[in-house]
Amino acid sequence: MPARHWIKFWNFTKNPFFTTPLMYNDQHFYELFTKTKIVEKIEPIFLDNIESSHLKKLVILGGRGSGKSTIINHLYLRFYNLKKRAKKDPKYSNYLSILPVFIEITEIASFDNEKLLSDALCNEILRGLNKSLKDEIINPNRDATHHFEKSIDRCKNNCANKYHCIEDIISKLIDDGYFSSIIIFIDNLDKATDDELIENWLSHAQGFFEGVLWRNNVHTVIVGGGLFIDKSYKDEYGWFFDDTFKIAIWEYSDIKDFIDKRLKYRTNLGDSYNLDKYIEGPALEEIFQRCLGHPRTCQSALKKAMEIAAKKDVKPINQAFVLSNKSIFEGVLGVNEKEIKNAYIEHLKSHVMYGTGFSRIVRLLNSSKVYTPTLIKDLMIMYRTNNFAKVNKQNDLKEYSIVELKTKKNEYWLDKDVYRVMQDILYYHCDGDEKKLEVFLSDLAR
Repeated sequence: MPARHWIKFWNFTKNPFFTTPLMYNDQHFYELFTKTKIVEKIEPIFLDNIESSHLKKLVILGGRGSGKSTIINHLYLRFYNLKKRAKKDPKYSNYLSILPVFIEITEIASFDNEKLLSDALCNEILRGLNKSLKDEIINPNRDATHHFEKSIDRCKNNCANKYHCIEDIISKLIDDGYFSSIIIFIDNLDKATDDELIENWLSHAQGFFEGVLWRNNVHTVIVGGGLFIDKSYKDEYGWFFDDTFKIAIWEYSDIKDFIDKRLKYRTNLGDSYNLDKYIEGPALEEIFQRCLGHPRTCQSALKKAMEIAAKKDVKPINQAFVLSNKSIFEGVLGVNEKEIKNAYIEHLKSHVMYGTGFSRIVRLLNSSKVYTPTLIKDLMIMYRTNNFAKVNKQNDLKEYSIVELKTKKNEYWLDKDVYRVMQDILYYHCDGDEKKLEVFLSDLAR
């Protein structure tokens, strides 16, 4: 069977699943963009930072594939559109004097050491300034600022001290009244994955951010992830942000909209398109649960499900199909495993009370060599179930066999998921062996 048979089977024009972030200059941006609950929360924080005289640093944190880059592109595009509206609507007139600059660090070699990363940041700021100043929509003073373009080119090509050069250009743009402030959107810092590099760069960059940018009324919106999350939260790096916004887990309604838009985009069906013809609600929710609401992982699992369904001539995908094809979830995490685990620990922190039970789960997760989404979800639900049992002075979960749990499912945690979770663990992690399940639960309770 040809590798692309599944695309033809589902009547797609192209593969609807892609892992690159949406870019603000994509004319189809809002056809594909999902305005998640996360976005609804971050927009007012973003606008507060823009309009504040003392809040100048917003950092968006999250694991790979969680939607950080798409969000920062949306924020830039949102501001770009506000600039356009400001010319006609006096309500937004205060945005006319703010210059937005979007930059992304794309050279892989830039992440070899802190000096290369700092140099890449400076070069991208200069390139971004030049591009923004040439845009008549966001720079209504283009004729008056034309001479800055030559200064920027000179700085990029010949300047030995780019920090000083950037400060000179920025201070003149603001002090001479061309703009009241500048906002720089910085993407791709999350590509830095080396522990020592991040620490060294944060120390190396502090003078530049504090002395060159923020002091001169430049606001920053920065994307960070992976190890950057842990480092930026250390006390010595608190200077890096006024506000942080951490992306953890998407809600089901957001994942559904995300998948719906991607599938529709690759069809020619128009108004006759219907998501249920591709995947039924309970099946998509099953994928959502097992992938912990992680958008990239959800689409990877659905892609595998659609490939398998095409081979078996199954349409639409239903819950029974998802449950009976274990391979849908094999290997879909890839490089995201650690990020998803860390995101779920953060999710645990925000949803359960601290205590020895929580500590046991975190220890288990950190020591586990195989931290699949199913395992992490199971551990959380078991912890919550155990807590409920203890509050009601009942016995611990480990004392029940899988058969006993089946009979107690309605009284044991006000939720039918308990028995299903035990079945998942029995099948996925204990090879169907109930004795292994007892050992697994006993290990958790230690």
